[in-house]
Amino acid sequence: MERKSEFGVLLPHFGSECSPSLLYRSVKKIEEYGFHSIWARDHVFIPAGQLEMASSTNFTEPVLTLAAMAGATRKLKLGFGVLIPFRHPVKLAQDLLTLDYLSGAGLIVGFGIGSNRSEFDAVGVPFHRRARIVEQTIQLLRRLWSEENVTYRGEDFSIEGLTLTPRPERQLKIWYGGKSAAAIERAIALCDGWVPGRVALSLFKKTIPYIKERVRHRERFSIGNIIPTAIADTGVEAEQKVRVSAESFEEFGLETFEEIKREYFLLGSPEEICEQVESYLALGTDHLIFDLRLQFDEFEHCLALLGQQVLPEFL
Repeated sequence: MERKSEFGVLLPHFGSECSPSLLYRSVKKIEEYGFHSIWARDHVFIPAGQLEMASSTNFTEPVLTLAAMAGATRKLKLGFGVLIPFRHPVKLAQDLLTLDYLSGAGLIVGFGIGSNRSEFDAVGVPFHRRARIVEQTIQLLRRLWSEENVTYRGEDFSIEGLTLTPRPERQLKIWYGGKSAAAIERAIALCDGWVPGRVALSLFKKTIPYIKERVRHRERFSIGNIIPTAIADTGVEAEQKVRVSAESFEEFGLETFEEIKREYFLLGSPEEICEQVESYLALGTDHLIFDLRLQFDEFEHCLALLGQQVLPEFL
């Protein structure tokens, strides 16, 4: 039987619009509209030059944010897009087990290595070790979630005879973010899925067949995508919401705004967004996450457009 794609929403848990009331209202609406998941990002602080162009440095910690939001929903999966290796894996394993135990629909635990050296310096984690630390973290989480008396001796972490309870009643999915060749290989080797963010459509198209061929013997491997989204009543209004600076043009590696829109955004009226979503699903996307960070100032209106005029076309 063909698998139906699922849809999620990145929560407005960072930037100047972030507030407890907005988060709780939004989660209830996200569930009401029929989305499948809510997602949080991971930073110690917002690095300079990020796409959100925030006028505030507000950024709520993702595990605590989703733990709080779990109290407002029993249906929505809790997604991390993605966790950066700032945390000791034993404590992270316990935190995520607890969150899974107390929540309703399960977790999707995305990982990535991060790119901002200053954040690693702030928490005392060696920046040059981050790839190996994230690999060891995933290995340790797998074992601590499924085995008793775990003994592990790695390059950065060692434990002896450790058992964590309560045991998960369902599999905690581990996905991997990132779009580099190394990230894609890490997703295939260690994880249950790939969930890039801000990946060029051309690269996404090229990568999916490669991944599907590599995981063809597995029972399940999921393809996700966290896509910057700008939606309005008309396409012209939506385009006005996408404010890309000259520095961002250089960062995207493209010459024109038209190229950036085509490669990196879902952008337009609800009808136009539906067409673009359809193209991503046709490529084999299992879980599409709408990233509305450029419209957090009108998040609830944009969420209503997605929930009332886009999502029903795919459920």
